[in-house]
Amino acid sequence: MMDEPTELHGQHGHIQALTAELLHQLTGPHPGLAPEDLAAFISVKLRVLRDTLSRHFQFEEAGGYMQDVLRRSPRHRGEVDRLLAQHVAILEVLSELDQIHDGLTLKDRASRVLELLAAHERDETELIQRSIADEPGGGD
Repeated sequence: MMDEPTELHGQHGHIQALTAELLHQLTGPHPGLAPEDLAAFISVKLRVLRDTLSRHFQFEEAGGYMQDVLRRSPRHRGEVDRLLAQHVAILEVLSELDQIHDGLTLKDRASRVLELLAAHERDETELIQRSIADEPGGGD
């Protein structure tokens, strides 16, 4: 059985691959592909991302979200709570995208949710790094 850090690393790699593929589809030229076909393809990829993130967020939250961070730095409780609330918000936005069938609108909103997800992951990483630096000897 895989340990938690290895599992999280694998999940993050899968999420990064999905978001990179989506970004390519959202920004790249698509000669010969009808807008409705592109929208359908993007919709499928967004559902895969939503399902993957749902499992990922559940895994992160199992046993308490960011418990190592809070153990090292209880003063970060507000940031942890904000990041946890973003899990729900990101999944809700991804679910709402299922209702959009206009290709241009879908591309615009999907781009925004990918930016939100990237900021969320960046904020998580920065918080973990700050909490490690807070530990005695952690900044060495």
